[in-house]
Amino acid sequence: MAQVAGITVEKTYTGKPKKIIFSYNKYGDFLRDVFLEKGMEFPVKEVSPYNQTEVKRILEITKDMKAGAGKKLNMSNIWGD
Repeated sequence: MAQVAGITVEKTYTGKPKKIIFSYNKYGDFLRDVFLEKGMEFPVKEVSPYNQTEVKRILEITKDMKAGAGKKLNMSNIWGD
């Protein structure tokens, strides 16, 4: 099977196609036009490369730090010199 840049076919363990992933940057305008022409909504699902639990934790820590609930470290004394 030929490979096309910007299109990935994920398969099941038996080798049957399971889902097709298109590059939105490369094919988004074309796919949107096709979906709208057929009277369908254009489903865009962005997949984040980050763990959402960690993102939430970091955002909470950032909010707490801005509210003054964190500790400031003296960088000249961080190693106990």
